[in-house]
Amino acid sequence: MSARAVGSESERWRLAPHRESAWVAGVFAVALVLAWFRVPAGAHGVLWAEDGDTFLREQIELGSLATLFHPYAGYQHFLPRVFTIVAAELFPRDNFGVAVSFLSLLATALVCAGTFRLARGIVTWLPARVAVALVPVFVPLISREVLGDLANLHTYCLWLVVWIFVSRSDVSRAERGFWAAVVLVCLLTEVQAIVALPILLLRLLWDRGKAVWLLLTGALLGVLPQLVTWLLAPRPQFNAPHGPISVADVLVGWGATALLPVWSGDTESNAVALASQGAGILVLAFVPFALAVGLVMAIGRRPERVALAALLLVSAAAFGGTLLVNPLTIFQFARFEGGDWLTAQIDIRYGAAAAIFALASFPLAASAIVERWGVRAPRAARLAAAALLLAVGAAVVSQWATVPDDRRAVPAWSAQYRDAVATCVGEPEGERVFAVAPGKSFVLACDDLLRDAGK
Repeated sequence: MSARAVGSESERWRLAPHRESAWVAGVFAVALVLAWFRVPAGAHGVLWAEDGDTFLREQIELGSLATLFHPYAGYQHFLPRVFTIVAAELFPRDNFGVAVSFLSLLATALVCAGTFRLARGIVTWLPARVAVALVPVFVPLISREVLGDLANLHTYCLWLVVWIFVSRSDVSRAERGFWAAVVLVCLLTEVQAIVALPILLLRLLWDRGKAVWLLLTGALLGVLPQLVTWLLAPRPQFNAPHGPISVADVLVGWGATALLPVWSGDTESNAVALASQGAGILVLAFVPFALAVGLVMAIGRRPERVALAALLLVSAAAFGGTLLVNPLTIFQFARFEGGDWLTAQIDIRYGAAAAIFALASFPLAASAIVERWGVRAPRAARLAAAALLLAVGAAVVSQWATVPDDRRAVPAWSAQYRDAVATCVGEPEGERVFAVAPGKSFVLACDDLLRDAGK
């Protein structure tokens, strides 16, 4: 928002520059530690899914520079490509799995720190501002495959872009340029960030400052290569049964894969409950979110209401867009009955990503409580807001250990790599298979592998 959009009441929560920097650094450190421990023990050295069978394989076969803007699945993946090059050039190849895990967690922690900075003047109560900044590492289901790998960094890019688009513009020229560059990088990484562009266009109705135009320039420069890639190298169709996706499918799927796992991380138990009780139980998962959203919309200031509306709309649009682009019968959630839920994919990363946006409604509600009643009844307002954050936080954290873990079923990259190189030395004309997920692997020719290993 512009400076005019923030009322004088918000200025009470402005931090001195040195304190602001200290809090940003503190949020980064806490987020990095939390993110590291959220990845299942023993999984930091696992090279997961596309990190291996796409980014590393293509880096070895094509070379670093040739892969930087190489399309995959119909669009660009700039940050994963950059981090793959960094890990490949700076770390021993047998430590590549740990390197990409650390780099991705580092990026996630930076996103959390950036969120804290961007939320100033929107989330005005400091504890709530910290809480909303840590939301990206709190959602239970992210530990399954979103957190700690390069292939899903785009989720955090989408989250950060929304916060950049709704943030205050009364910052230095250097910071404005920095956020415009971040927008460019994020749009080159996450094609779905296009759905956030209307936020910036609407903002022009009341804020036509240089900062907004700079953000728009960065966004358009990022969108253009994505559109060109989409036209020249379109996304391939999945070899699976297809069927039309309805609005009801999106709504039920959003509830089953995004909202319900926030309160119950055990997706197998969720499937059993949906099979026996029906999709009606999703209302129970929806109610707390509805109450938080209603509270913000009823008593929150305009920046809070705009930010929450933007987060929820982007969450729904990105989730719905994913299903519409992949019109598979496995995503026809509204048509599932009884035993259909037992084989339904309700632990998908699309839901985990959408949940990050939805969970932000609670810190925003806590901040709205303090902002509305903090002057007349400061102690009561802060106690109520703190109770809300603690209750939601405890409920969410209690589900971390229940989330299914597939990564530990995959051998560590270091052992696979060393064994493959040793075998290829004796069989240079052969090829080696590397496991990257249950039922998923990729193949490297021994001549490529030996060349990469310097043998």
